[in-house]
Amino acid sequence: GALPAPALSAAELGEVLRELGPHRTRAGDRETGA
Repeated sequence: GALPAPALSAAELGEVLRELGPHRTRAGDRETGA
């Protein structure tokens, strides 16, 4: 894919992944009630 990966930091990418699929990220463990 031609995504601007270099423009996204690990933190920003994590936030995006949380919105796309919280169940796929480790952060989703915090949102177990959601």
